[in-house]
Amino acid sequence: MLRFLQKSTREKIDKVCRYDEDKFVIIIPYINWRKSLAIAERIIKKWEEVNKEISLSIGISQILPEISLERSVSFLINRAKEALELAKKERENSYEVDRETLKLIHYSLKI
Repeated sequence: MLRFLQKSTREKIDKVCRYDEDKFVIIIPYINWRKSLAIAERIIKKWEEVNKEISLSIGISQILPEISLERSVSFLINRAKEALELAKKERENSYEVDRETLKLIHYSLKI
């Protein structure tokens, strides 16, 4: 899984890390929420092509501008974990966006 995720991201820009036994974190800097959704969809599509036995769930969160960087990292991971759990419950090979990021998306669509 680690190698698959590394091959699915930008070399020397994105960072893939094992978070838990069967969980990984992908840090993808310098993108907006639309690109993060496209990346999640692309990763899931590639995964479905190469693996039929193990499902892939993705939780997406984005740094909130009003939160300090120190607090933001743990907050970001917790929100991504919550979104991941929602994706797992929803269906196999899916992604979910956390509520706080959805608020940012909603706000940016209004502008």
